[in-house]
Amino acid sequence: MRVIIIGGGIAGVSCAEELRKLSLATEITILSEEEMPLYSRLLLPHYIKGLVPRERVFLKTDVWYEEQKITRFNVRAEKIDLKNHFVATSDARELPFDKLVIASGRYTRDVPDYRRGVAYLWNLEDADHLLQLINEQPPLTNIGIYGGGLIACEFLNIFKNFNFNISIAFRGPYFWSRILDGESGGIINQHLLNQGIKVIPEAKFVELRGEDELEGVVTDKGEFEAKILGVGIGLEPNISWLTDSGLKLKTGILVNEKMETNYPDVYAAGDVAEVFDVYSGRNRIMGNWLAAKEQGRIVAKNITGQNAVFNQITVSSMNLLGLDIIFLGDTDRQWADKVESKKNEDSQGVTQIFYKENKVIGATLLNQNQERSRILEMIKTN
Repeated sequence: MRVIIIGGGIAGVSCAEELRKLSLATEITILSEEEMPLYSRLLLPHYIKGLVPRERVFLKTDVWYEEQKITRFNVRAEKIDLKNHFVATSDARELPFDKLVIASGRYTRDVPDYRRGVAYLWNLEDADHLLQLINEQPPLTNIGIYGGGLIACEFLNIFKNFNFNISIAFRGPYFWSRILDGESGGIINQHLLNQGIKVIPEAKFVELRGEDELEGVVTDKGEFEAKILGVGIGLEPNISWLTDSGLKLKTGILVNEKMETNYPDVYAAGDVAEVFDVYSGRNRIMGNWLAAKEQGRIVAKNITGQNAVFNQITVSSMNLLGLDIIFLGDTDRQWADKVESKKNEDSQGVTQIFYKENKVIGATLLNQNQERSRILEMIKTN
């Protein structure tokens, strides 16, 4: 059996690793645009802050792939032919497959302008570039961030670590404005102000200032000086190349709880997979490292004839300059029938619980870590 895995990230490599455990005879090929072996995106902020050396970011070595008899081609998959079962690659090859796994991940949205000093934070190359920019600047340099989500949160923690003067602008009234309520968002905004950060909400990007080197950022709510701009305005599933493939696409590749697409012998996993959530009753992209890892394993099991189901409740946990924020399960306000919000005066925290058809499907916890286990159990059992 010939299995091609498109994508060398955690979903693709976890699939390959599990597949090799289950079948020594299977021919496994990974197609990845990145030349490096698997590394942890979760460790990139720690590497930038000097908490872990660069070599510790890597989870696999080139030798591991050889020992596991996993072939790795540093090419881009450009087209899949589902009728004739082959993948066309950027080096003009047509690679045949019996089973196909698409784990091509996501890419960062960018601002429509560039100067040296603009930085992103998604892959190791981004991290190396950001670290180089940071090392060129003395403490108290004016630094900017554009965005109001997880990556912007990471930028805040990194830049504060280096004692920079930080300005942050975002399109919504507060961080995660499509998920959090006004009370939660207001607490986050005030927390940032208390940390000495200049906050510019409801701001649309206009342009950058400076000739070759970045000097500042202009928004429709004003401008601020910045020698570095960390951009964290979201991610897009890498599916544009699949438009004419015949696969069912929405935001990502639609798959069921077994990670199966609408085509036999074709699976999707990780950030590109819009998987059926058995708890909330809809397809959604999980966007979570642990979920991607488990989905890769589920695919491998089902390729080898098992009947495995993805039923993990996603958990995203972050610390924003000392403020604990956790997202559990499905937190889409438009999908939920009802969202209950409760403030804890003692912890200055807020719990939001999301319901669908009177069932708990998700929650957000702001400084409410003690609620995590209880709400996870509610999602599992109701």
